[in-house]
Amino acid sequence: WVAETLSCWECPSFENVVFSDEALYFEVDSDTSVVDDGRIVLVNREAIDVSVRLKSKPNWVQFTSASLDEKEVDSVDYPIGLSSGDSLVLNFSLNTNALGSGVDRTALGTVSFGVQDGGRYKGCDGKDTAFEVELRVTPPDNYNYLGDFFYVGVAFSVIVLLTALCFTSFVYIYRKKRVIKVMQPMFLVTICVGVAIMGSAMIPMGIDDGLVSDRGADIACMSIPWLLSTGFCVAFSALFSKLMRINKLFSAGLQRVVVRSQDVLKPF
Repeated sequence: WVAETLSCWECPSFENVVFSDEALYFEVDSDTSVVDDGRIVLVNREAIDVSVRLKSKPNWVQFTSASLDEKEVDSVDYPIGLSSGDSLVLNFSLNTNALGSGVDRTALGTVSFGVQDGGRYKGCDGKDTAFEVELRVTPPDNYNYLGDFFYVGVAFSVIVLLTALCFTSFVYIYRKKRVIKVMQPMFLVTICVGVAIMGSAMIPMGIDDGLVSDRGADIACMSIPWLLSTGFCVAFSALFSKLMRINKLFSAGLQRVVVRSQDVLKPF
């Protein structure tokens, strides 16, 4: 006879009263104050009836509800009887504000339940059953969106386009002036067109998935090299055509030759 346990029987260890998971991991961003989807099941796989009671937990873990055979349990702070094969479903929430200040915070705690015999082994305290809870609060994702800088790119692009348009109009208006004729108006306009195409590339440069959909951002991204390369080729083809025309005229020596714009544009 053992007076402490009020029994002649040896106390069982209750090793088969276990939780469904040994550890649970939660990761949330710093904007989340409460995680309310915590859930775990305590199963009695012993051949005898037992009673369980919350023994310890971190201060940032709060049990919201418990159910036994689909019946609500008032509180886990009082002993709960578990027959052999019964399962106790525990729902809990995690309070991230209890972890203190800071953007990147991590906490690890142990939730333990004391197991006691509820049948003929009166007074027998078994091995505590427990599970680990890890909670990590991470800073929100920073996508480095351009935001209002998009309008800066649009403004610069508009300046380039208006400048190119002004010079094109200037060349067209004074195309019969001798100095403009010598500079070859067709090639001057072509250079303005190439510069305008390159300047328009600043608009898609400021577009990201913060303004449009992923599909729209992909289109904007792929248009940048096309606009830059096309504008560069158009502008510099006009410059090379001018040089080629001048080279042909000076290479002719004293012979009279006619070099049309079409003749030097074909190679480019």
